[in-house]
Amino acid sequence: MGLWGCQPEGWVAEWGEGALAMLVTEHHVYFTSGVDHSGLLRIARSGDEDEPTVFHDRMRHAVALADGGDAVYVATKDGVERVPRVGAGASRLVEEPEGVVAICADAAGVHWLTSDGVLGGIEAGERLAPRRPGRRAHALAMDATSLHVATADGLVRVGRSGGAAVPQTRGPLRATQVVVLDETLVVAHAGGLSRVSATGELELVAEAKGAVGAAAGAGDGVVWAEGDRLWYWDRTAIRQIFDSVRVLALAARGRELWWIDGASRSLRRHML
Repeated sequence: MGLWGCQPEGWVAEWGEGALAMLVTEHHVYFTSGVDHSGLLRIARSGDEDEPTVFHDRMRHAVALADGGDAVYVATKDGVERVPRVGAGASRLVEEPEGVVAICADAAGVHWLTSDGVLGGIEAGERLAPRRPGRRAHALAMDATSLHVATADGLVRVGRSGGAAVPQTRGPLRATQVVVLDETLVVAHAGGLSRVSATGELELVAEAKGAVGAAAGAGDGVVWAEGDRLWYWDRTAIRQIFDSVRVLALAARGRELWWIDGASRSLRRHML
């Protein structure tokens, strides 16, 4: 139910080979290509617009987006940019780290992780010193008080304003994504989807036969792409929600799921 497609001929095909980033905010969906397009695009969640508009056209190679309340934070080849969501305010480069692979933000702060495992951020207006939360840190998630970082030795928790890394799981880990669901942490990895137990064990909740691609918290659980299919785990059961898709980017807000589908060359919406 609730499927909607935006299909101006060729736009997904043109940008589809790039590393797309996507974000769903209260009223809009933002997305961009990391390689082929130099702008940040936006379309209304209401479906009233037939095609996206260029919201900001002076950035290159964006790889990740985060919602900072009154602004969108964009990780680009040049660093981390802050783009106001309302009005004609200019974007502002807030930091120039090289190789940002993940970014998280809310109204209180913005935090990022680089490809060489360095964590940086700005919290309550204070710029934090770069830190290494663990060996080969490679994925990042955030809640109201903590950062959750996937490292080669497991998941660790770090205070948003600083402090030592506290182990949350044991054993080696190679996550593609970490998702925060209320007080539950879910890790997407090569073998599927696992939640973190109270004792630090990774409990497999969904086994993957292929590579786990994009994943996002949605509704009561997690949606993820595996091969040409989209799956949903609602904490009690697993169900396939679509097949014959090629997910280039994926994001959700509440029970509303959005993705860019390379197979149908469309921007799609689905209510879980």
